Amino acid sequence: RARPILKQNAMADAVKVSDEVLTEFNKLKLKNDAGKARIILKINKDSLIVEVDDVSYDASVEDTVDELGETTPRFIVYSYKIEHDDGRTSYPMALIFFCPRTCNDRLRMIYSRAGPTISAKLGIVKIFEVKDLDDFTDDWLREELLAGMTRK
Repeated sequence: RARPILKQNAMADAVKVSDEVLTEFNKLKLKNDAGKARIILKINKDSLIVEVDDVSYDASVEDTVDELGETTPRFIVYSYKIEHDDGRTSYPMALIFFCPRTCNDRLRMIYSRAGPTISAKLGIVKIFEVKDLDDFTDDWLREELLAGMTRK
């Protein structure tokens, strides 16, 4: 008996973003001073639903790194305050995919395939990946965001 061929991104199609994530994301967007705000997201590996793991409206990058485990992947929605040389202030949003090298293959696959779904659902176009928490610093995030602003 022939088996149906699954689309390569079938797992990404199966991942759903919870209403709680959308609610917290909308709260974050409405904050006028969300310069150090973040939402840490996790995927329930049984239901494949993206859930809120932690929310903070005053968390530095260093605080965020402290919240992340060394072996478990997470997505971080981060609102970062940038004061430009011309006096403007902007609050770009980034979706950061943290996937440690020690993560098991099944979780790595679930999370890596879910990134585009989360990005599309939240409307975030700046997506970065970090594999080592030592690389996830304030300077790194600022540099990545600024580079994205100057690219044509």
